[in-house]
Amino acid sequence: MSIRVRVRWEADFAPQHLNLQATAEERAALAEQYSVPSVHAVSADLRLASLVHLGGYGMGIGVTGKITCALDLNCVSTLEDFRFHAEQDVDMHLVLHARRVDDDFYNSMAAPDVVVFARHKKQLQYDLGEYIGETVALLIPSHPIAPHAPLIVEAGAGKS
Repeated sequence: MSIRVRVRWEADFAPQHLNLQATAEERAALAEQYSVPSVHAVSADLRLASLVHLGGYGMGIGVTGKITCALDLNCVSTLEDFRFHAEQDVDMHLVLHARRVDDDFYNSMAAPDVVVFARHKKQLQYDLGEYIGETVALLIPSHPIAPHAPLIVEAGAGKS
């Protein structure tokens, strides 16, 4: 999945709103990569809010928003496919430039859990596809159970 975002560097950075949608080809690739029957929708509704100082490391743009997905999963109980919807809040930085990058850089970033560096420094072009795809992967339950599936209790469960 390759979703590229280009950011213009201006001293008076104005907040921007991005609504990113995965294409049919990207959804098919995600379904194959994560071994699910189908991916119906993947979107990221993001707000590039403001310039942030990254301590002595440089400048970045604070990004907040939400990633949502709708996909079919195979129930481990009934073996039927069912529609699964999930969403994840986003709190990250797009790094405009960094003076130096080392372990201290990552340890100093308390609030966001993700930092994305520009692929092309002169154009400030970011590829958010990998981040979005990995987020979707983390939302998929390891043992999906359909909402209508009966709860299976093994004999002797709960006895000590």
